Amino acid sequence: MAIAIGEKLAARAALGDRLRQAAESIVIPILALIAAMILFGIFVALSRVNPFDLYAVMYRGAFGTWFSWQNTLTRAAPLILTALCTALPAQLGMVIIGGEGAFVMGGLAATATALALPGAPPLVVQLAMAASGMAAGGFWIALSGGLRHYRGVNETISSLLLVYIALAILNHLVEGPMRDPASLNKPSTREIGAANMIGAIPGTDIHWGLVFGIVAAPGDIRQDAQVLAAGHLVRVADEDLWTINSPIELAGQQKVPPRRAPAVGEHSDQVLREAGYGESEIRALRQAGAIG
Repeated sequence: MAIAIGEKLAARAALGDRLRQAAESIVIPILALIAAMILFGIFVALSRVNPFDLYAVMYRGAFGTWFSWQNTLTRAAPLILTALCTALPAQLGMVIIGGEGAFVMGGLAATATALALPGAPPLVVQLAMAASGMAAGGFWIALSGGLRHYRGVNETISSLLLVYIALAILNHLVEGPMRDPASLNKPSTREIGAANMIGAIPGTDIHWGLVFGIVAAPGDIRQDAQVLAAGHLVRVADEDLWTINSPIELAGQQKVPPRRAPAVGEHSDQVLREAGYGESEIRALRQAGAIG
């Protein structure tokens, strides 16, 4: 009987944890978006522009019509896929923030592959583009891993700096050897051919990259045993909160465990004691409302 009751309580606790995590995954991004809109709205208002009018225009442009929805989802696809440049290295405990460089190099390699196979069947071209794009993007991220392993260079910084090198290579090739002579005002490569495109989801103008990104996106990374074992994510002390473990380590210095931000007035007594105030003086300040 006691075992059955214990199992029920454990099941309820597990269900409560899952519901709380699901709520956090929804509520936290919404609150972050609201906070960002408020802060941005303040700067917009300082420029003598009504922030509500601006947000209305932004909403119509992103979600106001079916065309807007399709355009938003189409542009979201590469962002979702590029996020894998952060999620996958995180499995190894690496903090990569330069996914744009891998995206640029992958797209450049895929385009070069298609241009190098003008007479090949579309399926062959598409498979070759996918393989070369993944290889180039993976190689670009691997550069950060190699620099960390062999030279001790922080991968967070190196991956960010490699973005600028990738952009320089892109500009050089698109404006030089790979440029289409017909592109006068806006440099671009030659067309790879409509048959070599991955195409759109039937009934929409949204390409299949959105589906690929959703399928490839990892689940809750906090549940990944390898990420936790590598110490990539750490729990904030005495809190049910998680944060990214700092990748910066100084020789001879012990890393301080992460902790939550202090509440208002939480350390007032400690600060005042260190400043020379006595207990009676601190109580008097609190009674007068001078401190929280």
